[in-house]
Amino acid sequence: MQRITTSNAADRSPTWSPNGNQLAFVSNRGGSFSLYIYDFADNEVTLLAQNASDPSWSPTGTQIAYVSGGDLFVVSVASGTINQVTTFGTVQSGAWSPNGTQLVFSAGGDLWITAVFEGTPNQITSGTEVDIDPAWWR
Repeated sequence: MQRITTSNAADRSPTWSPNGNQLAFVSNRGGSFSLYIYDFADNEVTLLAQNASDPSWSPTGTQIAYVSGGDLFVVSVASGTINQVTTFGTVQSGAWSPNGTQLVFSAGGDLWITAVFEGTPNQITSGTEVDIDPAWWR
């Protein structure tokens, strides 16, 4: 077992990159919960996005989807460029499609699907049940 963070902050939601070289996680080490990446090659922690939760790596490992302020965002791991995907205000979590072209997310207790950066989200569940934490299955 190896400890990879030494901050007294709450580090949570660790998620491996597809190639296993990095770990995305959420931490309040800067005061509010934000998205960080730990790189195993250089043992460095890098801040990617402020006020973030529920990280999800793209299949290529070049982007991470996350929730902030009730909406879904995608950040480029290389450049740090952030793009907003939804304007719902009630998004709780999201997941990438296996080919990286779509995101499924929970909002308002239902599941929705959208093309990344284009198109209108389509509702895929509705009803009295609460649908959260979606995942793609191959």
